[in-house]
Amino acid sequence: MSYFKKIILIFIKNPLNIFLYRRRFLRIETFGESMEPNFFPGEFYLVKRNFIPYLFDRFDIVVIHCEKHNSIHLKRIIGINNEKISYKNGILYVNGEKIVEKNVIHNNKINVSIILGENEYFVMSDNRENYNFNCDSINRGPVKVDHVIGKVII
Repeated sequence: MSYFKKIILIFIKNPLNIFLYRRRFLRIETFGESMEPNFFPGEFYLVKRNFIPYLFDRFDIVVIHCEKHNSIHLKRIIGINNEKISYKNGILYVNGEKIVEKNVIHNNKINVSIILGENEYFVMSDNRENYNFNCDSINRGPVKVDHVIGKVII
């Protein structure tokens, strides 16, 4: 292959690769303390955009769109479709079963119980002390699948 053809291919392939990369991935910076002690303000993460929304598992870290603040937020998936979620006195229950969470700052004042519908997630912050300021399911209710932007992969 001639040198000229190689140069042309580089100019054609690179913009295409950049376009495909930006469609599939998103780089975000964390703000605030809602996900401490696991994620800290000023850190950057790579998010795989959500093309197949039903592949998320409990405790995955996702980026959601919050209509209340018209912004995006990092949150942890706690509940998945059709589950009963309860959080009482700092203890998480899923379908009546106690779930032990690690590296989470609990809040004994939160008392919430909800049954999720189809295509809904229950998301929470890791730092639940200041839950009144968080854009999570305690304050806004379940998150619809189409409000999940993607999953943090790095």
